[in-house]
Amino acid sequence: MKIIKLKTKWHILSLSVLLIAFSLVGCNSTKDSFKYVDATVDDLSGKEFEVILIRNFEDPDKSNMMMIIGDIDKADKIVGHKIKADKIIDASWVEHLASGFVKAERIKRGYLDDSRAIFLTRTKGYVIKIATDDKVVYGPDYQSEQLRKDFEEIGLLGEYSNPPDMNKVIKALK
Repeated sequence: MKIIKLKTKWHILSLSVLLIAFSLVGCNSTKDSFKYVDATVDDLSGKEFEVILIRNFEDPDKSNMMMIIGDIDKADKIVGHKIKADKIIDASWVEHLASGFVKAERIKRGYLDDSRAIFLTRTKGYVIKIATDDKVVYGPDYQSEQLRKDFEEIGLLGEYSNPPDMNKVIKALK
């Protein structure tokens, strides 16, 4: 009888340890805990961002970015998968650009672009719609001349704002 009670206690203890181990593994999983949320520039206020991702939503591969502002290894770790970028900018720009979005003028305007700025904290990605014209960076609820200047300075606009030369495209296809 004592042996049966000991075996039962041992099984219960073993199952308890296994359940605790599985629950801890689930809690530490970045893929399960990381979320993207649609946001406005007002949602950025008071948050500490690790990395900013700039992407064109027309790209079917969600791991391709036009630009990463910050540490690419940190971005990979936060989102839980490898990210590719055309350009990587120093992390010193993260706070400056986040502040620029927060300080942007609040204005309602039409919005037709598919580009996004994704502000990463350790647990969330705040997704902000972005577009540019000749004077400002804007979204459906904001605009900023200073952000336009900042985007030019980090080299985001030069490469992506001009349509490709069709003669070069045709020549490359031949």
